[in-house]
Amino acid sequence: MTILKAFFLAAAIGLVAQPKPVLADTVSCQIYAIENTSASGQRRERVFVAIAENAPDVATALGYSVASSKVMSKGLDYVDVFVTRRLDGTNRADHSAGTALAWIRFNPGRTPVMTQKMVAKVVVSEVGDLGELAVLLMPKRDLVAAEVMDAYLDNK
Repeated sequence: MTILKAFFLAAAIGLVAQPKPVLADTVSCQIYAIENTSASGQRRERVFVAIAENAPDVATALGYSVASSKVMSKGLDYVDVFVTRRLDGTNRADHSAGTALAWIRFNPGRTPVMTQKMVAKVVVSEVGDLGELAVLLMPKRDLVAAEVMDAYLDNK
């Protein structure tokens, strides 16, 4: 493991400060909905982002970049980021975890929403089908923080 990867892995588990995200500046994306889901004195948000690419690693990396940016800029305790395909539209009512290429759950405030600091659910392969149900029917896999950080570092 390189020193840089070790640094970012340590950042993912909270041992050092989070890196400044720059991926959202280099990937063509559009934040189309932000929902305040705060409760019990915890600052939380749900963010929906559309991208033109279908690659799981790019969606994962972008999701982490947006999540960490929201946490740092707004002081959030918890954020859900749903990365969807741009061709599936940007109507918030049409999207959920099932229609997302990647769903990143970042919990730096250690809220009771989940026990881990970061997890993700990502499509298993690139979604090539143009149909509306392509992402919904695509198998997904769970990722832990280290795998999310690997995707981020590999696509930065």
